[in-house]
Amino acid sequence: MSDLVRPLCVDIATPGYIGADNEVSLNCNGPAFDAGLEYLRKTYPSVGFFQTYVTDPTSDTCQALGDNALRILAQWYYRDRRPECLPAIITVGCQEAWQYNRLAAPLNILYLSTVGAPSEISDREQSPTWVSTTAFPEPYYEQMYLQILQNNNWTNVQAVTDVSQINYFSYISSRIVPFLKNGKGLQLDVVTYSLADEESFRPESILLRFQRISRVMLFFGFSPQFRKLLLVANQLNMTDGSYVYFVCQPMDHRVFSTFGWEIHDRDDEVIRKLYASVLLVYMADLDTTTKVTDSLQPDWTHRYWTDWNNTALGNPWLPATPHLIASYAAMQMFGTVLNESVADISRRPIDGSTLAERMLNRTFHTDVGEVTVDDGGMPTPSVTLKYFNNITGHFETFMKSAAFDGVFKWRSLQPVRWHGHHNLPPNEPSCGFLGNKDFCLHRDGLWTENLTITVACIVLGITVMLVALTIWATKKYSLHAALHDMWWALEPQSLLNLYQRVRTNVTLYRSAMQSNGKFPLGQALASHATLGAHACLYVTDKDNLDRATIY
Repeated sequence: MSDLVRPLCVDIATPGYIGADNEVSLNCNGPAFDAGLEYLRKTYPSVGFFQTYVTDPTSDTCQALGDNALRILAQWYYRDRRPECLPAIITVGCQEAWQYNRLAAPLNILYLSTVGAPSEISDREQSPTWVSTTAFPEPYYEQMYLQILQNNNWTNVQAVTDVSQINYFSYISSRIVPFLKNGKGLQLDVVTYSLADEESFRPESILLRFQRISRVMLFFGFSPQFRKLLLVANQLNMTDGSYVYFVCQPMDHRVFSTFGWEIHDRDDEVIRKLYASVLLVYMADLDTTTKVTDSLQPDWTHRYWTDWNNTALGNPWLPATPHLIASYAAMQMFGTVLNESVADISRRPIDGSTLAERMLNRTFHTDVGEVTVDDGGMPTPSVTLKYFNNITGHFETFMKSAAFDGVFKWRSLQPVRWHGHHNLPPNEPSCGFLGNKDFCLHRDGLWTENLTITVACIVLGITVMLVALTIWATKKYSLHAALHDMWWALEPQSLLNLYQRVRTNVTLYRSAMQSNGKFPLGQALASHATLGAHACLYVTDKDNLDRATIY
């Protein structure tokens, strides 16, 4: 279409599907496109703007659309579009962006994707007409996780993924896991489970395997399963700060569930404490509280329920604000560059590559906020890395993305808070994952040996003291008993001394009797009575004194 110099009308194709399986369906994002079309018509009344929602009744899910995307878009271009108008493709996209690009690039049609931005179409040579306004950093998924691991010297990692259906978690895991396994110096253990098979999700088995090989887990799944896993980890003493559990929150929307601690059950307070071991990667951390956004939200919600009849569809998903913002911004940005092209006095051709080129390396001030596009056609991502503040009960940002021109970088906003300090755990404990490194075994062996010797010495010392006390007590008791039983026993020397004293008294008594005739034997003995309890002197009378016997 390079021969069209000054378009009088524009025909916008918005391919997709109408269904209730995902928040990227047209019935979820149509309200923003409708409001954006009204903005274009009101702001640029000299240009005729038309929009066609290109769908297929048989494609009512993301997966079904992927099988038919190129066919239905080709039918629009070759059969249904207005040939007199400038064609453009502005749509959400699920996983079929590369198919749209296969038609847009060779036909030089501007292609704006508001959600899907896979890395396979981010090459400007292959996609010269493509630009994205997505809130999700698709081309950077691999680098953002790799840099987190490299910045912390984590090389042993376990990835746990819910593969039960096509969802955001399984999608980003399919991008990140193969990349990390492919020669990045990492030892990556891959675990998958499916909610369709209850037996496949066994938290204890997953954690015991994790404990043997790693301390860093990348969890790609929904919050109810992660909550169960964390409770089991606590029972296994794996929430002490030496283990890191990464979870991913695409945006604040119930389709992805919210990784919060409070769901009003009995485990809330326990989970709140355990979240101290969790780091949250928040993919689309946008400021969605601008005045214009606040004024647009009621209009989008009204269109969602009335114009798109989501009640009749039984659609459980509420509109995703980041998607609505990206879709509305894309319409405004298209109007801006189109108006610049029409007013360009150089009269450059107005075609897909020219319009796309005008969007590169610039910042657009839209009604829903600023959008900065790099030279690769990608907006600056708003990814944050958060730790859990148990005092406030909320995750707090400590790192933020700073990507531009295809290079992703993390920049620090504040130190991380991790179990009372500012350091995340090492890749591997000093004694190894199983505590069996040689130097630890040697160290522990010496410690055990020294402890054994010390205990043995103490026991031996106590034993010797007890034996000594026993012997002493036994001897003392035996001696006391012997003395008590043999009160009559005297030492030989004592008996000899006593004999000599008694004999002296007897001699004195005889002398006295010879002199006076009478002398009471009792008085003589009393004046010298120290016979003790072990001797008795029996004297009958003077006639028998010679027979005085000493016992």
